[in-house]
Amino acid sequence: MKKFIKPLVLFLIVITAGCGYHFVKVSGEVPPDVRNVYIPPFKNLTGESDIGFVVAAALSRQFIKTGMFVPSNKEDADAEIIGVIKSVKYSSRVYDNRDLATLIRVGIVIDITFQRIGGDKIWEVKGLGYTEDFKVAGGSAVLDVNKGSALKELADELALEIHDRVLLGQ
Repeated sequence: MKKFIKPLVLFLIVITAGCGYHFVKVSGEVPPDVRNVYIPPFKNLTGESDIGFVVAAALSRQFIKTGMFVPSNKEDADAEIIGVIKSVKYSSRVYDNRDLATLIRVGIVIDITFQRIGGDKIWEVKGLGYTEDFKVAGGSAVLDVNKGSALKELADELALEIHDRVLLGQ
């Protein structure tokens, strides 16, 4: 049995080296003493009410879920994540035979700064954008529900992206 282990390990090394599989090295950009993070509502420069609260809440949930940081109040925090919602735009994507939109895409663009309390920047990303589509059919009440669901999904996707960028220091 032991004579098969070396060839098997060698085979796995050769196979994984040739297929593009690799381990990701965490960059270590997050200072080890940063544990508690303050995430205030993101500044909203758009007409979309409450989107700054929605994105900040999604980011807090993401950090709680992974245990990477403990969201906290500013007084107890080691660092903070400051966000600015730069734009929220809607565009029709699909039309029916009467030229009425049946699918709308919402796009969001934000700036993010991860910094120590006191202002020393750890990293910053400007112009981070995401889009999400939602259906228009079913009247205004359904449209509002679909739009709200699309904005929540968009916030969750942004939260995951920001979490990963913090983790990798990008």
